[in-house]
Amino acid sequence: MFGKRAHRHARIGLVCVVAIALPVAGCGKSESTASSGSEKAAFIERANAICEARSADIQANAHPYLQAKKMSLYIKAIKIIRHAVAPGLEREVLDIRALEMPEEDKGRIEAILTATEASVDRAFSHPTSNANPYAKSEALAAKYGLHACGAP
Repeated sequence: MFGKRAHRHARIGLVCVVAIALPVAGCGKSESTASSGSEKAAFIERANAICEARSADIQANAHPYLQAKKMSLYIKAIKIIRHAVAPGLEREVLDIRALEMPEEDKGRIEAILTATEASVDRAFSHPTSNANPYAKSEALAAKYGLHACGAP
């Protein structure tokens, strides 16, 4: 009887050790995973700072056109896109492309940047449209964590 009880306690002890050891072993990230996570966080922080600065630039450059009284809505829209939005978003894309991107996310980031460039083209094509030309680039950027990017 003592043998069966000892064997059962040993199995319970082994199960407890395994139950404790497995989560602890899995808690730490591998060095490459941890570094890629911190690389992504650093990239997102730098890219969001770029986008926030560009957004302020775009707003400042658009202000004179928004205040113009003797200009049709269509002309205002064209001038804002041409003189504020397009140069601001083009600079944003260039600045972000100049950053060191996390290797595993380069495809996603490039898709965001390409969508941002396409949004400027859509805005030029339909300057007074009710449709948001930046919807796709905003959504892709937000999904990645770039809350300030993808639109003016």
